[in-house]
Amino acid sequence: MRAALQNGSKSGNGGFTLVETMVSLVIGSLLITALFQVWNNNRQQTDRIQNKSDFRDRATLATTALNRSITMAGFGLTKIDVLARGAGSLNDTLKIFSNPDELRTTLRDTARVGAHQILVFKDTGLVIGNLIGITDSIRQEYVRIDGITGDTASGFLLTISPALSNGYLPGVPDIFPVQKETYFIDNEAHALVRLVDDRRIVLASGMTEFKIDLRDGAGNPATINRKIRVVTFSLTGAYKAPTGVPNQMRFSSTVIPRNIL
Repeated sequence: MRAALQNGSKSGNGGFTLVETMVSLVIGSLLITALFQVWNNNRQQTDRIQNKSDFRDRATLATTALNRSITMAGFGLTKIDVLARGAGSLNDTLKIFSNPDELRTTLRDTARVGAHQILVFKDTGLVIGNLIGITDSIRQEYVRIDGITGDTASGFLLTISPALSNGYLPGVPDIFPVQKETYFIDNEAHALVRLVDDRRIVLASGMTEFKIDLRDGAGNPATINRKIRVVTFSLTGAYKAPTGVPNQMRFSSTVIPRNIL
């Protein structure tokens, strides 16, 4: 009986003591914790790389769209300003005008200063709500079409706003249907937005800063629109980091607007 009790107190029968079991649990917990930490670090690294790649793709597409629009600024237009920069403390606004269909008409009758209506010869793609550019090589302006009446025989009477800032003689000014593009940062959405006339397109989310620099042929700041030869813009944005503050990236490009003469 005594021998049996002595034999029962040993672990020679293949069982584990409480201490051995506790040690095994601790070691197992440490291994699981270490494996989880490795997995979590790998996941965060993968997320960071994916976020960075997605952000770079969006910014690249936005940069490409800006490059093309600036290059084509003034296409189909002559003797009129086609680029406008609105300077801000942090973000700028860029307006680009073009005439993609290369259409043109002129006045059929005298247009006086302050007039809200003008009579033109042809309906060259004129659309209510869209802009037209008017220039006689000396004076120029952009106005919006509020109404169109008439026909080819009698001419087309355009109701415009705002009223004309200048007066023009019949047959003298060029009148172009105009596409207006506006690029700006939507501070609430944190995105670079492109307006084509009134159609809104979000080009890239995560953008926080947009700056424009206009230079003449000598590299000096261009104070007159027709002296612009080089446009440089920069985009700054942030993509989500797995932990901590978002990571920032900056993109810039220099473009030659080939239609400004």
